[in-house]
Amino acid sequence: METIEEKRVFISLFKSLSSNYPVKSILTNGTEIYVSFFLHYEDNEQLVYFSENDNIISIECDKIDGIIFANDVDLECEREINSID
Repeated sequence: METIEEKRVFISLFKSLSSNYPVKSILTNGTEIYVSFFLHYEDNEQLVYFSENDNIISIECDKIDGIIFANDVDLECEREINSID
């Protein structure tokens, strides 16, 4: 079980990220949820917003167990796929 201090690390991280920051996926309750970009952290509600294609995904910050950032290879592949569509 994660401590409050471990969750605060995520809050600090999300507050520091710029909008449209590339993210590969988030981990919650043992499930990997694929996303493309971090959009926004809402401090009052402690909600984190991500985008995946044309969808917006919101999740409570305390439900996030991990985050996997996109690397340059992931971004290049995504750009190629999106250019085909």
